[in-house]
Amino acid sequence: MEYTEKIPYSLKFFAMTNTKGETTIHARIGLKRRKAEFKADITCKKEDWDEENMRFHHTKPHNNYLNQKLSVIQGKVFESYITIRNSGTRPTAANIKMVYFGEDSKIGCPLILTYLDDHLELIKSKTDEYRPGTIAHYTTLRKYLAEFLSSIHSSNMRMNEWKRKHFVQFETHLRTTEHKTLKRPIGRATSNKYLAKLKVVFNVALANEVITINPSIGFKMKRVKGTKEFLTKDEIRRIEKHYFDGNKSLDRVRKLFLFSVYSGLRFSDANQLRRENVSLESDGNYWMTITQQKTKEPLYRPLFRKAVKLMKEFEEEYPDSEFVIPRITNQKVNAYLKVIADFTGIQKALTHHVARHTFATTILLDSGIDLKTVSFFMGHSSIKSTEVYAKITKNRAIDVVENLNCVL
Repeated sequence: MEYTEKIPYSLKFFAMTNTKGETTIHARIGLKRRKAEFKADITCKKEDWDEENMRFHHTKPHNNYLNQKLSVIQGKVFESYITIRNSGTRPTAANIKMVYFGEDSKIGCPLILTYLDDHLELIKSKTDEYRPGTIAHYTTLRKYLAEFLSSIHSSNMRMNEWKRKHFVQFETHLRTTEHKTLKRPIGRATSNKYLAKLKVVFNVALANEVITINPSIGFKMKRVKGTKEFLTKDEIRRIEKHYFDGNKSLDRVRKLFLFSVYSGLRFSDANQLRRENVSLESDGNYWMTITQQKTKEPLYRPLFRKAVKLMKEFEEEYPDSEFVIPRITNQKVNAYLKVIADFTGIQKALTHHVARHTFATTILLDSGIDLKTVSFFMGHSSIKSTEVYAKITKNRAIDVVENLNCVL
């Protein structure tokens, strides 16, 4: 059976009368409710045109010649459509017209780096949806991608030229190229983060009809099981009791870190917590009310006594501030925490986020708090998010053994 391709666009011819009283023929391309028109360069007598059939009456030999010209236009429009479709670009009424008039260069897919730049500008404008950290990740992705494209001599690669094999090659590039600061290649978890964001960019391009095929289909990243670093009670005490020879900057970061150890707040949430968001309730506890920066979920829960004590110390030290903790960037906090770890003899990679892990593991789970309650205090919308912390620590195992030894 012969296969005939169904043409998705429409092509109509119609007559118009210009200011000189001349009748001219025009063509109109229609595709997905969008139209593009152009003049067919045919002038005729009005009575020779058959509006219903969009052809000239077969009453004169010259009209047969004009009908042939219309057929040539019809064929050239079809060829333009095929050219666009085969290039990997989604055909539109406008770009069919462009190719018809020889403007092929205007319909090419955008360059990958150019499209990524445009995507970056878009998410930067959506401040209510994208956090600075996310934007920073896309910016770093852009740097890594530019280096990769340069390494394979394809700096001018277009979106529709990127294939599944390029995801594989880019992954290898990330995992084998030495990072300038780390002096080693980035880890798999980090490379997965950039690959996932690149996949997002191509998904957006597909949704916006920039490309017709998603090149990430069939490409799978190897998942890695992350570890949640946390401090023991002894390590917490070491930080609590060390005052760093009166160094105010280190002492400020020490308190700031401990505030999250006893509140469980991420840095972004602790940093945006205002004094007006914390109130003394009738039950005698201080309750905080915030919207979490990462999840946009509301958080309403009581503060532990040690967190309240630190909050009041900050209030005395910074009486004019409207925020609970002093103003400082996460980068500086983490830099100071490395120094604090050295001073206190802690052999762990100490970052502010370790405080949140410590809150979940040492403060709550190690004290025998059930997982559902831990989930509440962590501000998780699903208990599945909390389960990553639900591992038995050495201290907890000892407590279980000692308690059961008394009854066995």
